Amino acid sequence: MLKKSVGERISPTDALAHPLFWTNSKKKDFLVAVGNQPEFESWPSKRNFPETDLERDLKSLKVFQTVVKCGSWDDSRNKLMPKFYDEMKTWRNYDTTSVVDLVRLIRNGYSHYDSLSHKVRRMLLTNYAYLDYFPDLVMEVYKAVTVRGWNSRPQIKDAMTKQEHASSRDFNHI
Repeated sequence: MLKKSVGERISPTDALAHPLFWTNSKKKDFLVAVGNQPEFESWPSKRNFPETDLERDLKSLKVFQTVVKCGSWDDSRNKLMPKFYDEMKTWRNYDTTSVVDLVRLIRNGYSHYDSLSHKVRRMLLTNYAYLDYFPDLVMEVYKAVTVRGWNSRPQIKDAMTKQEHASSRDFNHI
């Protein structure tokens, strides 16, 4: 975008397709699409295929420290996350020091939406609080997805290319 030559710059349309400009709803759809992949749905110890490069990328300490500023993502400084995590533990255990499990938790939260408390539902669909708690989550997942070629997977590609119009409320978080 900052290239001097017009011919070297990306188009405004391409620039707006970057996750920095996605609506909160589109960010949610992207995280859910990644979480819906078979590799994320299965525990590594209970599947018949090895951990993927994408999972290893997201499990790195550098990525974790970029995404989660506290020691774990259920830290009480992330206000509603401990409550969300406690409600979700009824279906599955999560490693609160794993970005992969944070994506799993978010994806599963939408899958079990009707069983969650009003407070957690509001966090998931009204204010997307997890995006405020972890502002670098979408970008780190996006980088791993594009580097590892998962952006060509149909569900992820659809979430990334979905056209939406941002509301002013969504831009308050940029």
